[in-house]
Amino acid sequence: MLEPSTIEASPARSQTATPVGMPQTSASTGRVSPWGRWAFENKAAYSKDNPLAWYGLRNVAINIVGIMGLIATIVPTRMGMGKLAQWAEKKGYKQFSGVMSNTYLQNSLGVGVSFATFRTIYKMGQRAYDRVFVKPQSAEESTQAVHDLPKTLFKDLRQIAPSEYPATMTAAFALVGIRSAITGGAPELKVNHWRDVTGSALAAYPVFFELTEHMGRALMKQHGHTTHDTNEHLDKDKETFGEFLTRQLPAVAIGIVPYIGFNNLAYRHTGRQLSYNAAQRATGNRAIDGFWQAAWKERPYQLFWMYTLGRDLYMDAYDKVIGKVPAAQPPKKDETPSPKIVKAYQQGRAVDGPMSQQLSAS
Repeated sequence: MLEPSTIEASPARSQTATPVGMPQTSASTGRVSPWGRWAFENKAAYSKDNPLAWYGLRNVAINIVGIMGLIATIVPTRMGMGKLAQWAEKKGYKQFSGVMSNTYLQNSLGVGVSFATFRTIYKMGQRAYDRVFVKPQSAEESTQAVHDLPKTLFKDLRQIAPSEYPATMTAAFALVGIRSAITGGAPELKVNHWRDVTGSALAAYPVFFELTEHMGRALMKQHGHTTHDTNEHLDKDKETFGEFLTRQLPAVAIGIVPYIGFNNLAYRHTGRQLSYNAAQRATGNRAIDGFWQAAWKERPYQLFWMYTLGRDLYMDAYDKVIGKVPAAQPPKKDETPSPKIVKAYQQGRAVDGPMSQQLSAS
């Protein structure tokens, strides 16, 4: 998005403003790249009015990219801990070996690091999408947004990661602990399948997301991020218990049920990463999968788009029914100039005071 100083420095924008609904002339377009013009001209096609693009690209596609980051971090975390456990065992450091091979610790740290990576990439991707297709009000702003993508992505990374990693890694211990307690063992076992699906939907994941969002919000504020553009969960503390029961909990459940169901079924065919954890050691299996072998086994994580898609579809429908406007997108004032303003502009009259302000605002 163009900085205020850039807009003010543009003679075309300061001297000749174009009313809403009027075609822009070459005198008022300024610097516009082909990509920027295309993004602005196709803005409606990528808005919420087009569910295929809004949910397909902004949600599912960005989710899939984020899960690639999740797999790329959960695999080496578990693999590294397994190798440390074997090394410590050979050296006679039995206590340290036991810690590194502890199933709960391996899963908690693996889930924490990997989901923090996923959530960071996911938020970065959605912010980039919004900068290019949602926020620009002119082809110049779209051009600037496209041009600044590398810079703004890096800026988002520096904003999100310092808060996302500690919050998500802390909450991961609750997620793994609750899920393990409910299933009583490995979630892929048939006897625990439906118990795992139900427990994940109603307890494990709701607690996980509540913790990450509340802690993430607080850490973001501590780091000085106090706007909705820089703190996605800024209003999380304002959520009532009633909203949690009718909006948050059903949304998580609707998304988690298909994800956990299909995820567990997929793992029965792929098997899980061999990382020399305590359960594996108990069977005498000392194998540790290589990175690509383990990554191939962990591909069922790619089904996580079922969660974010189901969650967003429910939340958007809920908000529409009750007439709730997201805090990050407050109602816009009607900036359309009156017929008198448009007529004066068309006739080339000098428009001063409030009229010129209306034109400039458009």
